[in-house]
Amino acid sequence: MVNKKIIMIFLIIFILIGINSVNAINPSEFKMPNGYNEIGEANDGSFSFGNNNLKINIYDNTDTNHGLFFKDYTNHFTSYVGNNIYQYQESAYSGYCEVIELNGHQYIIVSFVNSYQGNSSQLYENLLEFNKLNNVEPLAV
Repeated sequence: MVNKKIIMIFLIIFILIGINSVNAINPSEFKMPNGYNEIGEANDGSFSFGNNNLKINIYDNTDTNHGLFFKDYTNHFTSYVGNNIYQYQESAYSGYCEVIELNGHQYIIVSFVNSYQGNSSQLYENLLEFNKLNNVEPLAV
């Protein structure tokens, strides 16, 4: 009986580790525009790259993350730019976002800047450069 419980505990741990490793973002899969350096993983599971005040974040394309970037809500407004790329503006951040597929997994790519710290004019171009470097096209949202 005790052996069955121990085996069951190890099985559950193994399954949980397997699930987390499938959803983990591997930053080495992505090529970044010149000047972007790896910042690290955030608490929400996203991965950040930065170039001074300009940032590119990579999120798993979950329902929750999708709703955060592609829907309007209090102090967050989204508009379609074209080529399956969206612009968003909120009180603290502004930028562009898209959904891509790389190696069979869908990601939300967000090129953004803190609204109070920088110019967002280069953000769209950075997203296009990211797509070119990674040989991906934005998917319909």
